[in-house]
Amino acid sequence: MILTCASEKYQNYYQEKYEIFNNIKNKLEYDFIFVSANPEQNEEFIYNNLKKIVYVKCHDNYDCLPTKVYLGIKYIVNNFIDLHGILKLDDTSIMSKLHNILNILTNNKHIDYFGSLIQDNRKICNYTLKEDRLKKFQFPEKYVGKKYPNSHFCHGCGYYISLKSCNIILANFEIIQNNVLEDTTIGHILNLNNIFPTRVNNFDYNMFKKSGFRRRDKKYYN
Repeated sequence: MILTCASEKYQNYYQEKYEIFNNIKNKLEYDFIFVSANPEQNEEFIYNNLKKIVYVKCHDNYDCLPTKVYLGIKYIVNNFIDLHGILKLDDTSIMSKLHNILNILTNNKHIDYFGSLIQDNRKICNYTLKEDRLKKFQFPEKYVGKKYPNSHFCHGCGYYISLKSCNIILANFEIIQNNVLEDTTIGHILNLNNIFPTRVNNFDYNMFKKSGFRRRDKKYYN
């Protein structure tokens, strides 16, 4: 299953991905679905089959992204049979190398966790978000100075989690609720359960790179 975030802010990316997936859907080994957020809806999930979007009940902002992805995973696990795992993509991830991405996915879907692996020299310890990071993504004041658990993780632009990993994530909603960086949080939950990213050759952030894309680095952390 391919899970792609969809936001009102990036409708052009949604339309582009939808057309790509829809045009080759009969050749795809995998189904695809978009997850968008609507805090005003009464139901936890509303699925639009025509648009291939599941609307989940949460706010559509950056600090609620962990919850949005969590609910997307929950919907897929509960509604799709014969699921091996989920390839999660950002709303702004590009699809120019989709053929390569799907080939790598097919050959490695037995792995519990792999993707655009973050490489750095930081130890796994708590961190705080720096002020420029908070301003860039318009985080509320309540996040200023708060410490979050770091992790070995894959960048949110593209990572794969097995069904086993999905179920572990779904069992840890409290952690999801109390953290703001989706990709770091997913890695943290899996690390706590002795699952760490596996390096897969040729699967890195360049496969999803967009104009102006830059890897997260130390300047965002204290």
